[in-house]
Amino acid sequence: MPGKRLDELALSIDKGIGARIRQRRMEMRMSQGKVGALIGVTFQQIQKFENATNRISASALARIAEGLDATPAFFFDRPETADPDVIERFAAIPGASDIAQAYLAMPPDARVIYEKTGELLANIPWQRD
Repeated sequence: MPGKRLDELALSIDKGIGARIRQRRMEMRMSQGKVGALIGVTFQQIQKFENATNRISASALARIAEGLDATPAFFFDRPETADPDVIERFAAIPGASDIAQAYLAMPPDARVIYEKTGELLANIPWQRD
């Protein structure tokens, strides 16, 4: 059914834009409330944009882009490896914000070490209870 596929595509795009808003906001070390105040909406509305609960209008995206020192196109250009579901699952982990902020504060050389350490730890056959 073409309509259903279009709805799924739209939701995928909305999730990608929301993930990029969140990513950029965290890079800029801004709260949802601060971004909301910049564009005249509540932090709850920013949260809904980031979670793709509410669709963002072009004008709101332009205001967010300006507030986050980005272009509107930035929010559409996502790397193929940026999976919104992975970003959502990571963001739900207690302490994820601290990990992300520490990562963003690192110089590029340290990030490579951090990434490789993470890959090594992920491949250890951990026992789960």
